[in-house]
Amino acid sequence: MAGKIFCVIGLDFEHRQRAIENIKKELLREKAAFLNTVVLYCKDLNLQELKSTLYTFPLEKKRVVIFKGAEYLSQGVKLFLLRKLKDLLSLNYLIFEIERDHAQFIYDRKVREDKFFSYLLKRCILRRIISIQEDYSLNKLISLVRRNERAQAFSTLEKMFLQSKKSENLATQILGALTREFSYLTNHYQRSRYFQLLWEADRLIKEKGIPSKLALEILLAKLFEVS
Repeated sequence: MAGKIFCVIGLDFEHRQRAIENIKKELLREKAAFLNTVVLYCKDLNLQELKSTLYTFPLEKKRVVIFKGAEYLSQGVKLFLLRKLKDLLSLNYLIFEIERDHAQFIYDRKVREDKFFSYLLKRCILRRIISIQEDYSLNKLISLVRRNERAQAFSTLEKMFLQSKKSENLATQILGALTREFSYLTNHYQRSRYFQLLWEADRLIKEKGIPSKLALEILLAKLFEVS
């Protein structure tokens, strides 16, 4: 199954198409043979159409099957793909294209609880598309934490680390900004609890050797539980 299933996730259409073309080129280099391409539009895709498409082509020919708008797959189609995925991958390379912010999609609770997408994301080769026009500043992260917007906060944190060259410096900046933010709280118990969590995150990084991004993800999860 390794190397045969891909996810391309992002908001930028042109960058998604470029990523898909690069995947196809990589597959052609590996196999040195022509690969048929089948494109399926998931918003209107039903189970009967999927079966008809997949089982119409000659079985001896390898194909690239692209699922466009995979976030719209129906429950019936997802269940079918889960049951038949191993068989399908014997002769197909599957590319699932998703028009969503990649980090927000991954951290979305509904996605993580969805049997198909949770299975898919664990086993696919993930191509993340980042739009450089979007604002992923420190102030935005603090604002999202303040407003208790969990999914967007994790998404912003993810992108900040992807764009940062020095993760240790970024972690220090985030911890410092959160410390300043919580210092203004009038509720003594809540302020003390938040400071305790910040100290624990700092200790994970400096004493336990936990990667900065993971330590901050743990911190965010705990902060949202308290708030």
